[in-house]
Amino acid sequence: MTDCFIHASDLHLDAPLGRLGRLGEEVRRHLAAVAGEAWSSLVELTITEGASFLVLAGDIFHKGVGNAAVQRNFHEGLRTLKAEKISVLICHGNHDPLTDDFKRIGEPPDNVTVFPAGTPKTVEVPLRKGGAVSVSGLSFGQKHETDNLAEQFRQLEPACRPHVAVLHANLGGDTAHDPYAPCEIEDLVAAPVDYWALGHIHLRKLHDLGLNRYAAYCGNLQGRNFKASECHPKGAYVVPVEDGQIREPKFVACDRVRFVHDDIQVEPEDDIEAIIDRIDVAARHAAAGAERRPVVWSLTLTGRHRDPSAIRGLLDLDDPDSQDALGGGDLAEILNGGGLALAESLVTFHRSREELIAEGGVQAMILKALDDDAVRSTLERLVDNLPAPIPRKVLTGGEEGLDINDLLKQVVPLAEELLVARLGKSSG
Repeated sequence: MTDCFIHASDLHLDAPLGRLGRLGEEVRRHLAAVAGEAWSSLVELTITEGASFLVLAGDIFHKGVGNAAVQRNFHEGLRTLKAEKISVLICHGNHDPLTDDFKRIGEPPDNVTVFPAGTPKTVEVPLRKGGAVSVSGLSFGQKHETDNLAEQFRQLEPACRPHVAVLHANLGGDTAHDPYAPCEIEDLVAAPVDYWALGHIHLRKLHDLGLNRYAAYCGNLQGRNFKASECHPKGAYVVPVEDGQIREPKFVACDRVRFVHDDIQVEPEDDIEAIIDRIDVAARHAAAGAERRPVVWSLTLTGRHRDPSAIRGLLDLDDPDSQDALGGGDLAEILNGGGLALAESLVTFHRSREELIAEGGVQAMILKALDDDAVRSTLERLVDNLPAPIPRKVLTGGEEGLDINDLLKQVVPLAEELLVARLGKSSG
């Protein structure tokens, strides 16, 4: 028989939404209210899946214990789960550590276990369909926790049933997040734990530790800005327990608002209508991927074009005509009630090589010089001697270690264009 539990983390229930750019105040308030319902989605998921328990791996609140309204809403969800005979097991992280001044508005209901700081605590949680799971957890006792807390789980007694650990930690030195409770995969493998329910990293990731053993970041519950780690479906893992074994987790989205960023390539010969069509297609794709959730959209146009100023004008969101053109009449409606929050054009000026040579003058002289083998050789040496701290992927938009010819294909045309434009202007 299959049972399951739910693994969620990084709820940040009192955190505001990030940069909403040019979205109006009424839309902002609406999106904030909708995003706040992600906790209700998690409660509903836990009940719908028939889960035996819910684990929350830290950062339930963004600032300590949150404000009174947020706490009341959280406790209401806990009471709803209690009515369904579902246990909730919580560890605290760097945003809501169990410090001396930690205060709640009322104690949580008795279906809730809050793991202490200092030493891992283990409880046995019955499964709905028979048997039990051992769940061990450890909370942060301070915001800046620098000790490897995962090491303490090595001392746990092996259980005769599935064993789950709940911990807020930075596994493998993820540089996108603060290095709190740092640990390595070897620490997790060495502990008598079958499933590590981890929190802190907002990008979902599943590690296979061997036969029916996993370590997982489920990510945060609701995206709140346009960081790369936030522009994804957000939610929780449903973790099956079958025949006394942990099975592979299944992700289920719980977010109510979806942040999406798109880069759209502009080609030199594109007309404005083609660019508008491309934007429209991207907007509709973002909306479809969000499955009826409001989309807070960020858009960047890249590439080269004969008239970059016209493209920048296209993104003038203060101009109603521009907004109508971009969205085919109603961009907010296309984006499921969300909107285009941020838009920028990085499109640079383009004229063909043939046009510049035909014009003669300084431009033609520069291009002919760049065709010279000696000049090209000098440019190659300059690229090779770029300061080491500057990753080549910053210059190319690609991966490290590109072949010099690949690098030149991307850098030289832009360098030529900038050089021609600058010197051409000064010659006039």
